[in-house]
Parts: sequence; structure tokens; C-alpha cells
Amino acid sequence: MKKNLAFGLILSAILVACPTPPVATAKITVSPKTQTLQAGASAVAFSATLENSTATINWTLEPATGSGSLSATTGSSVNYTPPSTVANSLNVTVKATAGSISDSATVTINKPTALTSVSGTVQNWAATGNSVGTVKILAGFGNFISTDQIGVDGTINQAGLFDIALAVPTSNLLRVWNTPSDVCQTETPANVTITNPIQLTWGALSARFGSQQAGIFWGNNSNISNVTKQVILMYSTATTAVSGTCGSIGIFSLNLIAGWNYLIQESNAQTITYRTGTLPTDVNWYSVPPTSAGAMN
Repeated sequence: MKKNLAFGLILSAILVACPTPPVATAKITVSPKTQTLQAGASAVAFSATLENSTATINWTLEPATGSGSLSATTGSSVNYTPPSTVANSLNVTVKATAGSISDSATVTINKPTALTSVSGTVQNWAATGNSVGTVKILAGFGNFISTDQIGVDGTINQAGLFDIALAVPTSNLLRVWNTPSDVCQTETPANVTITNPIQLTWGALSARFGSQQAGIFWGNNSNISNVTKQVILMYSTATTAVSGTCGSIGIFSLNLIAGWNYLIQESNAQTITYRTGTLPTDVNWYSVPPTSAGAMN
């Protein structure tokens, strides 16, 4: 009896000294945790890291309607596209769930605001023989640039740094977009939808220094003839959406606000796409050589 009691005491001591190891806690982490976007912007990526679990990761949006869209509902990563328009600033929750655990990110969607000025640095400005001068915005449409100035002159320095305020164009410089043929002009068929008729114009930048002048553009190639991606200034008299196609060439996906907008033109051998939203990262400001500036004065 004493022997059995001693054995029991020894076994109890062993069990106390070697407790059962704890079970690892499952955890899920969404990254990034916050984003701030404008309505109509391009998609942004989110990822979820899952630890100590093999459960499927599911993605959802809150609120469920009017908050944009996800590229997938399951997986370790997803692309989120914000809504094209919002009445007011909106907070959207991008949530990842795996079994009973979850984590989320918050995306703030803001209403786009009209541009009030434009500035930048023209690449190799001094190296191409250009100098200190003034910058102006000329009205135009499509490939046509007029000699009509919008607003007052801005400035450009020896390093190519320029800044100019954006003014409201006078009515004689505006063109109406009310029907598909207004947008597509000679391209047919004109399968374009316009949610609200507008009047608009392009804005082209021109710099003058001494007796010389040079056009300025924002593109992905220093030679304007080889540009396949370009950011253009566009003025609209009202907020509207323009979507659809012009023939087999032009594709429109515009969410314009009243005032000055950035319009992105992207082209390849088959099509030209016009869109608004997130600006491309592979564009810079360049100048057209003074001898090629044409009607820009």
C-alpha cells in the first residue's frame, strides 16, 4: 500500500512538471490597414496573412451595396475597386474572414475635387535650350489646339518648374456633349452614354521664353509622336459620366466633375481609351521643341 502511494505521488509530480503544451491561436491579418481613394479611382490590392489555420479566407465589403467591388471572394489577396461616384465621403470596410476569426481594413472614399491649378517639372528643360518664361493654357478639342488663351499666364523657371492657375473658359471656347455623335464625331457606330449633358474643352499648355515658344505635355515618352499614355486637362461645365465606344477605336470611361479634370488617354495599335481616375505613374512632363510648337503661341 505504501508502495502504491509513493508511485502515485511520483506520477503526479511528473504530470505537474510536464503540462500539456498550449494550442496555437489562429490569427488573420489584413494589409494595408487603411487607404484613402477618390471615387472612380483604379483598383488597389489587399492581402490577408493567416497563421495557425488552414481555413479558407473569404472577403466581403461593408456596406454591402454602393461600396465598390472586389475582384474575388476567396483567396489570400484581392483587388478592391471603389465606386465610380459617391454623394459624400464614404468609409468602406474590406473584411477577411477565416472560420471564426477575421480582420479588416478601412478605405475612405472621397468625392473628386476639381483642379484649381497645375504644376510640374519639365524634363531636361534647360538642356534643350529653353529658359525662364511664362506658361499659358490654350483651348482645344481632340488634336486641335487653338490660339485662344484660358485665364492668365503662369511661370516656368530655368529648371523647368512651372505653375499655373486654372480659370473657367469663356462660353465661346466650349463644345457641347449631349448626344453620342457629339462625343464620337465622325466615328461610327456611336455607342456612348452620357448621364448629363455638358460643355467642355481641352486645355493645352504652351510656354513662351523670349521670342520662342514650346508646347508642354504630360506623357510616357519624350517624343510626342511616340506617346502611348498621356494625361490631358479637360474642363466640364457639369458632373457627368461618359461611357461606351466610338466605332472600333475609341473607348470612353469618364467620371467627370464640374470644373477641371485630369483625363488619361491610353492607346495601342487597335484602340484609344479615355478614362478618369488614378493617374499613371510612368508619365513625366516634356516639351515639344520650339520649332515644332506650331500654333501654340
